[in-house]
Amino acid sequence: MKNKMFSLLIPFLVWLGIHYQLFIGQLSLGGDNQQYFHWTAYYIENIARGVYPMWNPFHAWGSVDNFDMRFMGEFNPLYFLMSILVFFGIHVYEAFVGGVIFYFWLGCLGFYVLSLRTKIGHVWSLLAYVLMLFSNLGNAVFLQFIVLVIFVPAVWFFVFLIDFIRAGTCRE
Repeated sequence: MKNKMFSLLIPFLVWLGIHYQLFIGQLSLGGDNQQYFHWTAYYIENIARGVYPMWNPFHAWGSVDNFDMRFMGEFNPLYFLMSILVFFGIHVYEAFVGGVIFYFWLGCLGFYVLSLRTKIGHVWSLLAYVLMLFSNLGNAVFLQFIVLVIFVPAVWFFVFLIDFIRAGTCRE
């Protein structure tokens, strides 16, 4: 088990090393992530203060706050993880970037588990994990966060679907 976790952690650390500029502030979020970051920062700062935002005073001179975060899933546990980091003094940008990277890694781990469920073995599942980790999705994390909001639950849905089907068909 330790060997498997080690073999999953090494490629992720290499991936982090390749994207180190993000942590030292030389690489910024691009594409739609800038808009997502501002929405998420507004939401996280309110949640960290204990306020569920229902009115956005910064949008169109004040408006009901039901559009920006709803399509991203405002009850996603990732946002609560980010709000805990902000509550303990981590800047919102670092909390957002760290949360997005953690969420991406969670999706890649799900892809590894999904490939294990297809009975192809650890080596091939590890290859699938590494290919997913270093695929274009790994770069799209910094441009289009909404892709992860769809990708991660979809991967884990299929993992649990396969387990559910096997549990129903393997009864004796």
